[in-house]
Amino acid sequence: MIKITSASISFIIFFFSLIQLPAQDTYYNSGFIRNDNVVYSKNIQTVIMYKSGFELSPPIIQLGTGEKLTLAFDDLDASYKQYRYTLVHCDAFWNKSDLQQMEYIVGFMDDFIEDYKFSYNTTVPYINYFLEFPSEDMRLKKSGNYIIKVYLDSDD
Repeated sequence: MIKITSASISFIIFFFSLIQLPAQDTYYNSGFIRNDNVVYSKNIQTVIMYKSGFELSPPIIQLGTGEKLTLAFDDLDASYKQYRYTLVHCDAFWNKSDLQQMEYIVGFMDDFIEDYKFSYNTTVPYINYFLEFPSEDMRLKKSGNYIIKVYLDSDD
């Protein structure tokens, strides 16, 4: 039989409050980057990533096979912007790993998204940006979980 005293209850409540409060505070902090499917700009819509040629597939490829992933998204501002992207290596729990970019990327550490199409015959104008990677300019050396981070100009 387990005997619970008021001292042990207050310890349990205090312990859980220590675990939960910092996580909630940092999660809602505007400077906190989440390792999740997150869009930080309201003008970005319809983000999709898949194995190239298989639009309904999950974004998984085998390293060194020539398979590629396609990333596409719509910018509802409808004025051209110079987007860049980079890759972040993560562990099995999607936490950023301790590896430096040069340890898992061959080529440039970031690259431009150069392919885009303007909408036509739509009630809301937008630009559809898309890219296929790995590319000749940026390839992966190591297998693992990766986050693709897309940002404007040089504001990563």
